[in-house]
Amino acid sequence: MLKSKYHNLKITLISVGLICVGLMIYLYFKAEPNSIEVIKLRLEIVKIVLVSVVVWLLGIIIPNELANQRHETEMKLAKERVDLEKERQTFELKKEGRRLYSIVSTGFKYLSYRLSVMEYEEAMKYLENIHQAII
Repeated sequence: MLKSKYHNLKITLISVGLICVGLMIYLYFKAEPNSIEVIKLRLEIVKIVLVSVVVWLLGIIIPNELANQRHETEMKLAKERVDLEKERQTFELKKEGRRLYSIVSTGFKYLSYRLSVMEYEEAMKYLENIHQAII
């Protein structure tokens, strides 16, 4: 089953939201504070919870993004390696093709000169050898 990029983050945000709502409901229905110190204490508790949630979320988001970037970099490098190998193979094929073309071209250019100085039977054997080499 394929998951979206932020599937775990969505689940985490939902659970954090539920925790925050539960905390707010708890603080709302709790008995009225008796003094300003109790209100300050509750405010400090909310601050601590919110900071903890932010740090927790950053602890999920940052490693996830770093892993995604590393994966993308590895994929780019693998694609570059494949492209480089294809280019090398293409170069080698072209190089071999040029070499063979040069040999054949030179052989055909000088074929008439060679045949003119050979005896008939020797020339026929030479042509047969060329024909066999081409096939």
